[in-house]
Amino acid sequence: MKDWVKKQYATSFIYFIRENEPRFLSLDAFAPQMTKSLRDEFKKLNCTISYILGGYTGFVQVLDVGLNKELKALVTQKAFNYTDKYYNRYEASDFIVADQ
Repeated sequence: MKDWVKKQYATSFIYFIRENEPRFLSLDAFAPQMTKSLRDEFKKLNCTISYILGGYTGFVQVLDVGLNKELKALVTQKAFNYTDKYYNRYEASDFIVADQ
């Protein structure tokens, strides 16, 4: 988890790094995410964390429960449709990064 904080979360938006803007992150109340050393890493990033107790995710992270599942399904379907439409190019490894 500390690697994720340092290598991915910390560098996710250059604006936060440059301006030292505060962040807010909700995490599940999972023991490895609640250690002092991890809380210290978030503090270095000017990030306030909150912990969601078991059974309350649906109340706190409404988008995860209600919208994101549908959105991810739509994006996945669009990706499959695109690949099917251009199957010959896909098989020939002729897709550039922008196509993917």
